[in-house]
Amino acid sequence: MNKFLTVVASISLLASAGLANTASELVVQLGSKTFDARERAQTQLADMGEAARSSLQKVSNCEDPEISVRARQLLNNLGKLMVQLPLAVEGHVKSDAPIQKHIEIQFVNMKSSPLKLFWLDLYGKRKFHKEIPAKTTVVQDSVAGHLWLVADPDEDGLAIYTATEDGRAIIQAK
Repeated sequence: MNKFLTVVASISLLASAGLANTASELVVQLGSKTFDARERAQTQLADMGEAARSSLQKVSNCEDPEISVRARQLLNNLGKLMVQLPLAVEGHVKSDAPIQKHIEIQFVNMKSSPLKLFWLDLYGKRKFHKEIPAKTTVVQDSVAGHLWLVADPDEDGLAIYTATEDGRAIIQAK
């Protein structure tokens, strides 16, 4: 058995025992025999974001079509994630003047409770736009470079995102 297959077999055993928690272990599960295991691995890798990029790139052209297709999908989605700014910048940043390209962005609420979406206007002030229902994706018209704040139902800020073309923000259930 070659070295790669030995490593894959070892990682598969760890993952099937519920011990897979690194990207290199999870990419192997993208080719699992069970659909649920493949889906679970894909979700966990998506949640890891940029931390999974290197492992996904390594398997994006592997011989297993299930692994390579899922890895390429995840890499494609990584390229579309909007930049998340530290929440501490609220009050110190504002959206650019609206003379740029109009775009659509997505907010994916993975939480079990609704969220509130605010645009940070040209003065850096919150302007309520819509509610994001639990476990739902909403599309929002924007201008590239504008800033969006996602808050909990009590309007406590969770994250600020910079709008980018075809951008997506994923608000995790954690």
